[in-house]
Amino acid sequence: MKKTEFVRQIKKDNRQYNIVKFKSYLLMKLSFGEKRKNREFAYSIYENFHSFDKYSNSLPDGKYYKPTDIVLYDLVKKEDLPTVKKGLIKLFKKCYCHKYLWGGKAENDIDKLVNGLDQTVNSGKSWYYIGIFDYAYNSTLESYIDHFTVYFRNFSSSYVAIQVQIVLAKSYANELAEFIKKQYKKPGMCVHRHWGRKKGKSGAKIDYGISSGAQSECAKSQLIYEQLQYVKNIFLNELKKYFPLMQFSRNRKIYGINVFETNITFTDNLDPSVYDALGLDERYGFNFSEAERLYVSTKTLNAFDSYESDMMFLFNPDLFEDYKAYSSAHNKALCQLTEDYMDKLYRGVILKDIGIDYLDLISEYRNKVNKNNPNRINHKQLLKLKYDFNKEFYDLKKIDEELPVDGELDCIDKILKENFFTSASIYYGFHTAKVFASNPRWIWKQIRNNYKEVENDLNRKLEIADSLTKFSAEKSNKRMAGAQLVLAVLTFYLLIFPDKAMKIASFLLKIRELLPW
Repeated sequence: MKKTEFVRQIKKDNRQYNIVKFKSYLLMKLSFGEKRKNREFAYSIYENFHSFDKYSNSLPDGKYYKPTDIVLYDLVKKEDLPTVKKGLIKLFKKCYCHKYLWGGKAENDIDKLVNGLDQTVNSGKSWYYIGIFDYAYNSTLESYIDHFTVYFRNFSSSYVAIQVQIVLAKSYANELAEFIKKQYKKPGMCVHRHWGRKKGKSGAKIDYGISSGAQSECAKSQLIYEQLQYVKNIFLNELKKYFPLMQFSRNRKIYGINVFETNITFTDNLDPSVYDALGLDERYGFNFSEAERLYVSTKTLNAFDSYESDMMFLFNPDLFEDYKAYSSAHNKALCQLTEDYMDKLYRGVILKDIGIDYLDLISEYRNKVNKNNPNRINHKQLLKLKYDFNKEFYDLKKIDEELPVDGELDCIDKILKENFFTSASIYYGFHTAKVFASNPRWIWKQIRNNYKEVENDLNRKLEIADSLTKFSAEKSNKRMAGAQLVLAVLTFYLLIFPDKAMKIASFLLKIRELLPW
Protein backbone atom coordinates (compact mmCIF):
# COMPACT_ATOMS: atom_id res chain seq x y z
CA MET A 1 0.00 0.00 0.00
CA LYS A 2 1.09 3.55 -0.76
CA LYS A 3 2.67 5.61 2.02
CA THR A 4 0.16 8.40 2.43
CA GLU A 5 -0.02 11.51 4.62
CA PHE A 6 -1.55 9.65 7.57
CA VAL A 7 1.14 6.94 7.43
CA ARG A 8 3.81 9.66 7.60
CA GLN A 9 1.95 11.33 10.47
CA ILE A 10 1.96 8.05 12.45
CA LYS A 11 5.73 7.77 11.98
CA LYS A 12 6.21 11.38 13.03
CA ASP A 13 4.13 10.83 16.20
CA ASN A 14 6.18 7.74 17.03
CA ARG A 15 9.46 9.65 16.66
CA GLN A 16 8.21 12.35 19.02
CA TYR A 17 7.04 9.71 21.48
CA ASN A 18 10.43 7.96 21.47
CA ILE A 19 12.26 11.28 22.02
CA VAL A 20 10.09 12.18 25.03
CA LYS A 21 10.41 8.66 26.39
CA PHE A 22 14.22 8.79 26.08
CA LYS A 23 14.31 12.17 27.89
CA SER A 24 12.22 10.72 30.69
CA TYR A 25 14.61 7.74 30.93
CA LEU A 26 17.68 10.01 31.17
CA LEU A 27 16.08 12.19 33.86
CA MET A 28 15.25 9.05 35.84
CA LYS A 29 18.81 7.70 35.65
CA LEU A 30 20.36 11.05 36.56
CA SER A 31 18.16 11.52 39.64
CA PHE A 32 18.64 10.29 43.21
CA GLY A 33 16.61 9.85 46.35
CA GLU A 34 12.97 10.89 46.47
CA LYS A 35 13.23 12.60 43.08
CA ARG A 36 14.39 9.30 41.55
CA LYS A 37 11.30 7.51 42.82
CA ASN A 38 9.02 10.16 41.36
CA ARG A 39 10.74 9.97 37.98
CA GLU A 40 10.69 6.17 38.00
CA PHE A 41 6.94 6.38 38.40
CA ALA A 42 6.73 8.93 35.57
CA TYR A 43 8.79 6.68 33.29
CA SER A 44 6.67 3.63 34.16
CA ILE A 45 3.76 5.26 32.33
CA TYR A 46 5.69 4.90 29.06
CA GLU A 47 6.42 1.24 29.79
CA ASN A 48 3.03 0.10 31.06
CA PHE A 49 0.58 2.13 28.98
CA HIS A 50 -2.29 0.01 27.70
CA SER A 51 -4.21 0.95 24.59
CA PHE A 52 -7.94 1.50 24.76
CA ASP A 53 -8.40 -0.45 21.48
CA LYS A 54 -10.25 -3.50 22.77
CA TYR A 55 -12.57 -4.16 19.82
CA SER A 56 -12.03 -6.08 16.62
CA ASN A 57 -12.21 -4.22 13.31
CA SER A 58 -11.66 -7.30 11.12
CA LEU A 59 -14.45 -8.70 8.96
CA PRO A 60 -16.17 -11.93 10.01
CA ASP A 61 -15.39 -15.12 8.08
CA GLY A 62 -17.12 -15.22 4.72
CA LYS A 63 -17.56 -11.44 4.54
CA TYR A 64 -15.68 -9.11 2.19
CA TYR A 65 -15.55 -5.41 1.37
CA LYS A 66 -13.75 -4.56 -1.86
CA PRO A 67 -13.19 -1.22 -3.63
CA THR A 68 -13.89 -1.49 -7.35
CA ASP A 69 -14.36 1.96 -8.90
CA ILE A 70 -14.10 5.71 -8.42
CA VAL A 71 -16.61 8.05 -10.11
CA LEU A 72 -15.54 11.69 -10.55
CA TYR A 73 -17.22 14.85 -11.81
CA ASP A 74 -15.84 18.22 -12.84
CA LEU A 75 -16.81 21.16 -15.04
CA VAL A 76 -15.38 22.63 -18.24
CA LYS A 77 -16.15 26.15 -19.42
CA LYS A 78 -17.74 26.24 -22.87
CA GLU A 79 -15.23 28.82 -24.07
CA ASP A 80 -12.61 26.08 -23.50
CA LEU A 81 -14.34 23.54 -25.78
CA PRO A 82 -11.76 24.02 -28.60
CA THR A 83 -9.11 22.94 -26.06
CA VAL A 84 -11.33 20.01 -25.06
CA LYS A 85 -11.54 18.92 -28.71
CA LYS A 86 -7.74 18.92 -29.03
CA GLY A 87 -7.46 17.08 -25.72
CA LEU A 88 -9.91 14.37 -26.82
CA ILE A 89 -7.95 13.71 -30.02
CA LYS A 90 -4.73 13.57 -28.00
CA LEU A 91 -6.37 11.24 -25.46
CA PHE A 92 -7.52 8.83 -28.18
CA LYS A 93 -4.08 8.77 -29.78
CA LYS A 94 -2.27 8.05 -26.52
CA CYS A 95 -4.72 6.23 -24.24
CA TYR A 96 -7.22 4.41 -26.49
CA CYS A 97 -8.03 1.10 -24.76
CA HIS A 98 -7.35 -2.15 -26.66
CA LYS A 99 -9.07 -4.38 -24.09
CA TYR A 100 -12.53 -4.00 -25.68
CA LEU A 101 -13.85 -4.36 -29.21
CA TRP A 102 -15.42 -0.92 -29.43
CA GLY A 103 -13.65 1.69 -27.37
CA GLY A 104 -15.18 5.00 -28.42
CA LYS A 105 -16.13 7.60 -31.00
CA ALA A 106 -14.41 8.53 -34.25
CA GLU A 107 -12.82 11.92 -34.88
CA ASN A 108 -15.82 13.17 -36.90
CA ASP A 109 -18.10 12.23 -34.01
CA ILE A 110 -15.93 14.31 -31.68
CA ASP A 111 -16.43 17.36 -33.93
CA LYS A 112 -20.21 16.90 -33.86
CA LEU A 113 -20.21 16.35 -30.10
CA VAL A 114 -18.15 19.44 -29.28
CA ASN A 115 -20.18 21.59 -31.66
CA GLY A 116 -23.40 20.23 -30.17
CA LEU A 117 -22.27 21.07 -26.63
CA ASP A 118 -21.18 24.53 -27.70
CA GLN A 119 -24.44 25.37 -29.47
CA THR A 120 -26.79 24.03 -26.79
CA VAL A 121 -28.02 26.67 -24.37
CA ASN A 122 -30.12 24.53 -22.03
CA SER A 123 -28.78 21.62 -20.00
CA GLY A 124 -28.80 18.24 -21.72
CA LYS A 125 -30.89 15.28 -20.61
CA SER A 126 -28.28 12.54 -21.11
CA TRP A 127 -24.55 11.89 -21.13
CA TYR A 128 -22.47 11.78 -24.31
CA TYR A 129 -20.31 8.68 -24.25
CA ILE A 130 -16.75 9.44 -25.41
CA GLY A 131 -14.77 6.21 -25.01
CA ILE A 132 -12.80 3.75 -22.89
CA PHE A 133 -9.15 4.52 -22.15
CA ASP A 134 -6.27 3.17 -20.11
CA TYR A 135 -2.67 3.89 -19.16
CA ALA A 136 -1.10 0.76 -20.65
CA TYR A 137 1.94 2.83 -21.63
CA ASN A 138 2.68 3.64 -17.96
CA SER A 139 3.25 0.63 -15.69
CA THR A 140 2.90 2.72 -12.50
CA LEU A 141 -0.51 4.11 -13.43
CA GLU A 142 -1.64 0.75 -14.79
CA SER A 143 -0.85 -0.90 -11.44
CA TYR A 144 -3.63 1.26 -9.90
CA ILE A 145 -6.06 1.85 -12.79
CA ASP A 146 -7.32 -0.86 -15.14
CA HIS A 147 -9.23 1.52 -17.43
CA PHE A 148 -11.51 4.55 -17.33
CA THR A 149 -14.55 5.79 -19.25
CA VAL A 150 -15.27 9.42 -20.16
CA TYR A 151 -18.65 11.11 -20.64
CA PHE A 152 -19.68 14.71 -21.31
CA ARG A 153 -22.97 16.51 -20.68
CA ASN A 154 -24.39 20.01 -20.72
CA PHE A 155 -24.41 21.27 -17.15
CA SER A 156 -25.75 24.75 -17.89
CA SER A 157 -25.68 27.31 -20.68
CA SER A 158 -22.01 28.17 -19.98
CA TYR A 159 -20.57 24.94 -18.52
CA VAL A 160 -20.13 21.31 -19.53
CA ALA A 161 -19.95 18.48 -16.99
CA ILE A 162 -17.41 15.70 -17.37
CA GLN A 163 -17.97 12.31 -15.75
CA VAL A 164 -15.15 9.79 -15.40
CA GLN A 165 -15.55 6.20 -14.23
CA ILE A 166 -12.25 4.74 -13.00
CA VAL A 167 -12.05 0.96 -12.70
CA LEU A 168 -9.34 -0.02 -10.21
CA ALA A 169 -6.71 -2.59 -11.19
CA LYS A 170 -7.70 -6.02 -9.86
CA SER A 171 -4.40 -6.57 -8.05
CA TYR A 172 -4.67 -3.23 -6.25
CA ALA A 173 -8.36 -3.72 -5.41
CA ASN A 174 -7.59 -7.19 -4.01
CA GLU A 175 -4.70 -5.79 -1.95
CA LEU A 176 -7.01 -3.20 -0.37
CA ALA A 177 -9.73 -5.82 0.18
CA GLU A 178 -7.23 -8.04 2.01
CA PHE A 179 -6.15 -5.13 4.22
CA ILE A 180 -9.79 -4.33 5.00
CA LYS A 181 -10.57 -7.92 5.95
CA LYS A 182 -7.78 -8.25 8.53
CA GLN A 183 -7.53 -6.80 12.02
CA TYR A 184 -5.61 -3.52 12.09
CA LYS A 185 -3.84 -2.07 15.13
CA LYS A 186 -2.43 1.40 14.76
CA PRO A 187 1.31 1.15 15.52
CA GLY A 188 3.12 3.28 18.07
CA MET A 189 2.03 5.95 20.48
CA CYS A 190 1.26 9.65 20.43
CA VAL A 191 2.58 12.46 22.66
CA HIS A 192 0.38 15.37 23.75
CA ARG A 193 1.89 18.63 25.00
CA HIS A 194 -0.13 20.38 27.68
CA TRP A 195 0.29 22.89 30.51
CA GLY A 196 1.40 21.36 33.79
CA ARG A 197 1.72 22.96 37.21
CA LYS A 198 4.94 24.75 37.97
CA LYS A 199 6.59 24.63 41.40
CA GLY A 200 5.34 27.50 43.49
CA LYS A 201 1.99 29.09 44.14
CA SER A 202 1.20 29.76 40.48
CA GLY A 203 2.57 29.39 36.97
CA ALA A 204 2.71 26.64 34.36
CA LYS A 205 5.26 24.59 32.48
CA ILE A 206 5.06 22.38 29.39
CA ASP A 207 4.22 18.81 30.32
CA TYR A 208 3.57 15.66 28.32
CA GLY A 209 0.82 13.07 28.17
CA ILE A 210 0.64 9.94 26.05
CA SER A 211 -2.06 7.93 24.33
CA SER A 212 -2.48 5.57 21.42
CA GLY A 213 -3.70 8.54 19.36
CA ALA A 214 -6.49 7.76 16.94
CA GLN A 215 -8.50 4.63 17.58
CA SER A 216 -7.47 1.77 15.34
CA GLU A 217 -10.82 1.52 13.54
CA CYS A 218 -10.75 5.26 12.68
CA ALA A 219 -7.12 4.98 11.61
CA LYS A 220 -8.01 2.02 9.39
CA SER A 221 -10.80 3.98 7.71
CA GLN A 222 -8.42 6.92 7.15
CA LEU A 223 -5.81 4.63 5.57
CA ILE A 224 -8.36 3.09 3.18
CA TYR A 225 -9.68 6.54 2.28
CA GLU A 226 -6.20 7.95 1.59
CA GLN A 227 -5.31 5.01 -0.65
CA LEU A 228 -8.26 5.84 -2.90
CA GLN A 229 -7.44 9.55 -2.64
CA TYR A 230 -3.96 8.81 -3.93
CA VAL A 231 -5.34 6.97 -6.98
CA LYS A 232 -7.78 9.80 -7.62
CA ASN A 233 -5.08 12.46 -7.47
CA ILE A 234 -2.58 10.72 -9.77
CA PHE A 235 -5.42 10.12 -12.24
CA LEU A 236 -6.61 13.74 -12.19
CA ASN A 237 -3.06 15.02 -12.61
CA GLU A 238 -2.91 13.00 -15.83
CA LEU A 239 -6.40 13.97 -16.99
CA LYS A 240 -5.78 17.71 -16.64
CA LYS A 241 -3.11 17.35 -19.35
CA TYR A 242 -5.98 16.75 -21.78
CA PHE A 243 -8.87 18.82 -20.41
CA PRO A 244 -9.03 22.28 -18.74
CA LEU A 245 -10.84 21.02 -15.62
CA MET A 246 -12.40 23.99 -13.84
CA GLN A 247 -12.05 22.72 -10.29
CA PHE A 248 -8.95 20.54 -10.29
CA SER A 249 -6.93 22.85 -12.55
CA ARG A 250 -7.33 25.55 -9.87
CA ASN A 251 -5.72 23.19 -7.33
CA ARG A 252 -9.08 22.63 -5.69
CA LYS A 253 -10.29 19.34 -4.23
CA ILE A 254 -12.73 17.09 -6.05
CA TYR A 255 -14.94 14.83 -3.97
CA GLY A 256 -16.15 11.83 -5.96
CA ILE A 257 -17.95 8.56 -5.28
CA ASN A 258 -15.95 5.51 -4.16
CA VAL A 259 -17.66 2.26 -5.20
CA PHE A 260 -17.39 -0.90 -3.06
CA GLU A 261 -18.58 -4.46 -3.61
CA THR A 262 -19.59 -6.27 -0.43
CA ASN A 263 -21.74 -9.11 0.89
CA ILE A 264 -22.25 -7.35 4.24
CA THR A 265 -25.91 -6.71 4.98
CA PHE A 266 -27.18 -4.36 7.64
CA THR A 267 -29.03 -7.15 9.37
CA ASP A 268 -25.66 -8.71 10.24
CA ASN A 269 -25.36 -6.46 13.32
CA LEU A 270 -21.58 -6.36 13.27
CA ASP A 271 -19.57 -4.63 15.98
CA PRO A 272 -19.72 -0.81 15.61
CA SER A 273 -15.91 -0.74 15.31
CA VAL A 274 -16.21 -2.71 12.04
CA TYR A 275 -18.56 -0.15 10.52
CA ASP A 276 -16.25 2.65 11.75
CA ALA A 277 -13.27 0.92 10.12
CA LEU A 278 -15.19 0.80 6.82
CA GLY A 279 -16.06 4.51 7.09
CA LEU A 280 -19.80 3.88 7.31
CA ASP A 281 -21.90 6.42 9.19
CA GLU A 282 -25.58 5.48 9.14
CA ARG A 283 -26.63 9.10 9.65
CA TYR A 284 -25.53 9.75 6.06
CA GLY A 285 -26.53 6.51 4.32
CA PHE A 286 -29.66 5.54 2.38
CA ASN A 287 -30.73 2.78 -0.02
CA PHE A 288 -31.43 2.99 -3.73
CA SER A 289 -32.55 -0.66 -3.72
CA GLU A 290 -32.17 -3.76 -1.58
CA ALA A 291 -28.76 -4.30 -3.14
CA GLU A 292 -27.46 -0.71 -3.35
CA ARG A 293 -26.74 1.91 -0.72
CA LEU A 294 -25.21 5.40 -0.95
CA TYR A 295 -23.34 7.22 1.82
CA VAL A 296 -23.14 10.99 1.38
CA SER A 297 -19.75 11.07 3.14
CA THR A 298 -16.99 8.84 4.49
CA LYS A 299 -16.37 8.60 8.21
CA THR A 300 -12.64 9.07 8.80
CA LEU A 301 -10.54 10.81 11.45
CA ASN A 302 -12.35 14.08 10.63
CA ALA A 303 -15.72 12.71 11.70
CA PHE A 304 -17.09 16.15 12.60
CA ASP A 305 -16.27 17.55 9.14
CA SER A 306 -17.19 14.40 7.23
CA TYR A 307 -19.12 16.36 4.56
CA GLU A 308 -15.68 17.28 3.20
CA SER A 309 -15.09 13.73 1.99
CA ASP A 310 -15.97 11.37 -0.85
CA MET A 311 -19.31 9.66 -1.09
CA MET A 312 -19.52 5.85 -1.00
CA PHE A 313 -21.70 3.58 -3.11
CA LEU A 314 -22.05 -0.01 -1.85
CA PHE A 315 -23.58 -2.86 -3.82
CA ASN A 316 -24.23 -6.47 -2.82
CA PRO A 317 -24.12 -8.81 -5.86
CA ASP A 318 -25.94 -11.55 -3.92
CA LEU A 319 -29.05 -9.36 -3.72
CA PHE A 320 -29.30 -8.53 -7.43
CA GLU A 321 -32.17 -10.48 -8.95
CA ASP A 322 -30.92 -10.45 -12.53
CA TYR A 323 -27.83 -9.01 -14.17
CA LYS A 324 -27.29 -11.24 -17.22
CA ALA A 325 -27.84 -8.32 -19.58
CA TYR A 326 -24.88 -6.55 -17.94
CA SER A 327 -22.59 -9.64 -17.87
CA SER A 328 -21.76 -9.04 -14.18
CA ALA A 329 -23.27 -7.61 -11.01
CA HIS A 330 -20.47 -5.05 -10.94
CA ASN A 331 -21.38 -3.73 -14.40
CA LYS A 332 -25.06 -3.52 -13.45
CA ALA A 333 -24.30 -1.63 -10.23
CA LEU A 334 -22.01 0.85 -11.96
CA CYS A 335 -24.45 1.33 -14.82
CA GLN A 336 -27.36 1.97 -12.46
CA LEU A 337 -25.26 4.37 -10.38
CA THR A 338 -24.04 6.50 -13.28
CA GLU A 339 -26.83 6.17 -15.86
CA ASP A 340 -29.85 5.92 -13.57
CA TYR A 341 -29.40 7.38 -10.08
CA MET A 342 -26.67 9.94 -10.77
CA ASP A 343 -28.19 10.81 -14.13
CA LYS A 344 -30.58 12.97 -12.11
CA LEU A 345 -28.50 13.57 -8.99
CA TYR A 346 -25.01 14.31 -10.34
CA ARG A 347 -25.51 18.07 -10.08
CA GLY A 348 -25.81 17.65 -6.31
CA VAL A 349 -22.31 16.12 -6.25
CA ILE A 350 -20.85 18.92 -8.36
CA LEU A 351 -22.61 21.65 -6.37
CA LYS A 352 -21.26 20.19 -3.15
CA ASP A 353 -17.70 20.16 -4.57
CA ILE A 354 -17.96 23.73 -5.81
CA GLY A 355 -19.56 24.84 -2.54
CA ILE A 356 -16.84 23.37 -0.33
CA ASP A 357 -14.20 25.00 -2.52
CA TYR A 358 -15.78 28.45 -2.40
CA LEU A 359 -16.62 28.18 1.29
CA ASP A 360 -12.88 27.92 1.96
CA LEU A 361 -12.18 30.67 -0.55
CA ILE A 362 -14.62 33.13 1.02
CA SER A 363 -12.83 32.61 4.36
CA GLU A 364 -9.51 33.47 2.68
CA TYR A 365 -10.94 36.71 1.30
CA ARG A 366 -12.53 37.56 4.64
CA ASN A 367 -9.03 37.43 6.20
CA LYS A 368 -7.52 39.46 3.34
CA VAL A 369 -10.14 42.20 3.71
CA ASN A 370 -9.66 42.30 7.49
CA LYS A 371 -5.89 42.76 7.09
CA ASN A 372 -6.26 45.86 4.90
CA ASN A 373 -6.99 49.07 6.79
CA PRO A 374 -9.08 51.68 4.95
CA ASN A 375 -6.42 54.33 4.39
CA ARG A 376 -4.91 56.21 1.46
CA ILE A 377 -1.84 53.93 1.30
CA ASN A 378 -3.99 50.77 0.90
CA HIS A 379 -6.36 52.29 -1.68
CA LYS A 380 -4.73 50.62 -4.69
CA GLN A 381 -4.38 47.34 -2.80
CA LEU A 382 -8.09 47.38 -1.93
CA LEU A 383 -8.98 48.04 -5.58
CA LYS A 384 -6.82 45.07 -6.62
CA LEU A 385 -8.44 42.95 -3.92
CA LYS A 386 -11.91 43.82 -5.21
CA TYR A 387 -10.87 42.89 -8.74
CA ASP A 388 -9.50 39.52 -7.58
CA PHE A 389 -12.58 38.92 -5.43
CA ASN A 390 -14.99 39.47 -8.31
CA LYS A 391 -12.83 37.42 -10.66
CA GLU A 392 -12.57 34.44 -8.29
CA PHE A 393 -16.32 34.34 -7.64
CA TYR A 394 -17.39 34.97 -11.22
CA ASP A 395 -18.03 31.28 -11.98
CA LEU A 396 -19.90 30.74 -8.73
CA LYS A 397 -22.28 33.65 -9.36
CA LYS A 398 -22.80 32.55 -12.95
CA ILE A 399 -23.67 28.95 -12.01
CA ASP A 400 -26.07 30.17 -9.32
CA GLU A 401 -27.87 32.33 -11.89
CA GLU A 402 -27.96 29.75 -14.69
CA LEU A 403 -29.32 26.74 -12.77
CA PRO A 404 -30.46 28.19 -10.23
CA VAL A 405 -28.92 26.21 -7.36
CA ASP A 406 -31.84 26.22 -4.90
CA GLY A 407 -34.27 25.06 -7.59
CA GLU A 408 -31.93 22.25 -8.60
CA LEU A 409 -31.55 21.03 -5.01
CA ASP A 410 -35.33 21.15 -4.49
CA CYS A 411 -35.69 18.99 -7.60
CA ILE A 412 -33.17 16.49 -6.16
CA ASP A 413 -35.17 16.29 -2.92
CA LYS A 414 -38.30 15.50 -4.93
CA ILE A 415 -36.55 12.78 -6.95
CA LEU A 416 -35.22 11.06 -3.82
CA LYS A 417 -38.66 11.08 -2.21
CA GLU A 418 -40.08 9.24 -5.23
CA ASN A 419 -37.74 6.25 -4.65
CA PHE A 420 -39.42 3.77 -2.29
CA PHE A 421 -36.17 2.46 -0.76
CA THR A 422 -34.70 5.94 -0.38
CA SER A 423 -37.76 7.38 1.36
CA ALA A 424 -37.84 4.31 3.63
CA SER A 425 -34.25 4.88 4.80
CA ILE A 426 -34.73 6.26 8.31
CA TYR A 427 -32.18 6.53 11.12
CA TYR A 428 -33.67 7.27 14.55
CA GLY A 429 -36.63 9.03 12.97
CA PHE A 430 -34.52 11.04 10.50
CA HIS A 431 -34.81 10.57 6.72
CA THR A 432 -31.13 10.22 5.87
CA ALA A 433 -31.61 10.95 2.15
CA LYS A 434 -32.34 14.58 3.02
CA VAL A 435 -28.63 15.07 3.72
CA PHE A 436 -27.81 14.63 0.02
CA ALA A 437 -29.35 17.99 -0.87
CA SER A 438 -29.26 19.68 2.55
CA ASN A 439 -25.43 19.63 2.71
CA PRO A 440 -24.87 21.62 -0.52
CA ARG A 441 -27.91 23.79 0.29
CA TRP A 442 -26.40 24.76 3.66
CA ILE A 443 -22.96 25.32 2.09
CA TRP A 444 -24.32 27.58 -0.66
CA LYS A 445 -26.38 29.54 1.87
CA GLN A 446 -23.24 30.16 3.93
CA ILE A 447 -21.37 31.27 0.82
CA ARG A 448 -24.09 33.75 -0.18
CA ASN A 449 -24.28 35.23 3.32
CA ASN A 450 -20.51 35.52 3.69
CA TYR A 451 -20.08 36.78 0.12
CA LYS A 452 -22.48 39.65 0.77
CA GLU A 453 -20.78 40.44 4.08
CA VAL A 454 -17.27 40.45 2.57
CA GLU A 455 -18.44 42.44 -0.45
CA ASN A 456 -20.12 45.09 1.74
CA ASP A 457 -17.10 45.33 4.04
CA LEU A 458 -14.76 45.65 1.07
CA ASN A 459 -16.94 48.36 -0.51
CA ARG A 460 -17.09 50.28 2.79
CA LYS A 461 -13.31 50.18 3.14
CA LEU A 462 -12.90 51.26 -0.47
CA GLU A 463 -15.32 54.15 0.10
CA ILE A 464 -13.33 55.31 3.15
CA ALA A 465 -10.00 54.90 1.37
CA ASP A 466 -11.37 56.71 -1.68
CA SER A 467 -12.60 59.60 0.50
CA LEU A 468 -9.20 59.86 2.20
CA THR A 469 -7.46 59.78 -1.16
CA LYS A 470 -9.70 62.57 -2.50
CA PHE A 471 -9.21 64.59 0.70
CA SER A 472 -5.43 64.16 0.45
CA ALA A 473 -5.50 65.13 -3.23
CA GLU A 474 -7.63 68.20 -2.43
CA LYS A 475 -5.25 69.21 0.34
CA SER A 476 -2.28 68.80 -1.99
CA ASN A 477 -4.04 70.82 -4.68
CA LYS A 478 -4.63 73.70 -2.24
CA ARG A 479 -0.95 73.75 -1.29
CA MET A 480 0.03 73.73 -4.95
CA ALA A 481 -2.39 76.55 -5.73
CA GLY A 482 -0.96 78.58 -2.84
CA ALA A 483 2.60 78.02 -4.03
CA GLN A 484 1.64 78.97 -7.60
CA LEU A 485 -0.01 82.18 -6.32
CA VAL A 486 3.12 83.18 -4.38
CA LEU A 487 5.30 82.53 -7.44
CA ALA A 488 2.95 84.52 -9.66
CA VAL A 489 2.97 87.53 -7.27
CA LEU A 490 6.76 87.35 -6.92
CA THR A 491 7.23 87.16 -10.69
CA PHE A 492 4.91 90.14 -11.23
CA TYR A 493 6.78 92.14 -8.53
CA LEU A 494 10.18 91.46 -10.12
CA LEU A 495 8.88 92.44 -13.54
CA ILE A 496 7.80 95.82 -12.15
CA PHE A 497 11.03 96.33 -10.13
CA PRO A 498 13.87 94.70 -12.18
CA ASP A 499 16.59 96.18 -9.93
CA LYS A 500 15.21 94.12 -7.07
CA ALA A 501 15.66 91.02 -9.21
CA MET A 502 19.40 91.84 -9.62
CA LYS A 503 19.82 92.24 -5.85
CA ILE A 504 18.08 88.92 -5.18
CA ALA A 505 20.26 87.19 -7.79
CA SER A 506 23.47 88.63 -6.21
CA PHE A 507 22.29 87.50 -2.77
CA LEU A 508 21.69 83.95 -4.00
CA LEU A 509 25.15 83.83 -5.66
CA LYS A 510 26.86 84.86 -2.39
CA ILE A 511 25.00 82.12 -0.52
CA ARG A 512 26.11 79.59 -3.11
CA GLU A 513 29.76 80.65 -2.71
CA LEU A 514 29.57 80.19 1.05
CA LEU A 515 28.20 76.65 0.76
CA PRO A 516 30.92 73.94 1.10
CA TRP A 517 29.82 71.96 -1.98
